[in-house]
Amino acid sequence: MRQQFIKWTNGKLTLSAGIGLFPDKTPVSIMAEETGKLEGTAKDNDKDSISLFDKAYTFKFDQFIDHIYKGKLEKIRHYFSIQDERGKSFVYKLIELLRNYDRMNVARLAYYLTRLEDLTPRESKTEFKEFKDLFFTWYTGSEMGRNEAELALLLYIYEIRKD
Repeated sequence: MRQQFIKWTNGKLTLSAGIGLFPDKTPVSIMAEETGKLEGTAKDNDKDSISLFDKAYTFKFDQFIDHIYKGKLEKIRHYFSIQDERGKSFVYKLIELLRNYDRMNVARLAYYLTRLEDLTPRESKTEFKEFKDLFFTWYTGSEMGRNEAELALLLYIYEIRKD
């Protein structure tokens, strides 16, 4: 959509967006108010930004596309496409670790991932080690990188939901 907008405006206008997901019983007026706030947050981010679900997930469009959608989310999809036994609970645990980041959690993360690696079947150990190393890099990197990883995991959860 953004690429078409740039083409249509010859790159002379910017696009800011706020996107929210709500329970089906949420009144439209509340959804409009909340997504309006998200759009405002996106515009406050020097415009040409997207704010997804929460103000914490506000990124420039290029950053969202390159780092999250075509970056971290693709890597997450790839790993889970070859690791059927890892369910949503594993993804939620990774999200929880990202949300509760502090120096103590680095040790918890290393312990958790090592324990999971020990439980991984021999034929899948290489893929798990690659994902473990990648996730550890995201986790120990910048706050922005952790936010990107958290959003990518949330988007993956939404993709695989059955309801």
